[in-house]
Amino acid sequence: SGRALRSLGGHPGGAMRVGFSPDGTKLATASFDDPVVRLWQVGNGREIDRLDGHRSSVRCLAFAPDGRHLATGSFDTTVLVWRL
Repeated sequence: SGRALRSLGGHPGGAMRVGFSPDGTKLATASFDDPVVRLWQVGNGREIDRLDGHRSSVRCLAFAPDGRHLATGSFDTTVLVWRL
């Protein structure tokens, strides 16, 4: 329908990177303004986890095909793989 279903806050300056889990139940978001990746439950919009391990902003993220891991890349020159 083109309508917004919900608004998710949490990142200063707004989310600039987003990715849905393969099953569509989770959303990962990252901002240029902080090094934290947030995980959201799509159905209710609730924040379910915060992944804090980078020293600089997260520039990319991707779920593994099975949805059990998330890879994040940062300007701090690291790639982290998270077990969800």
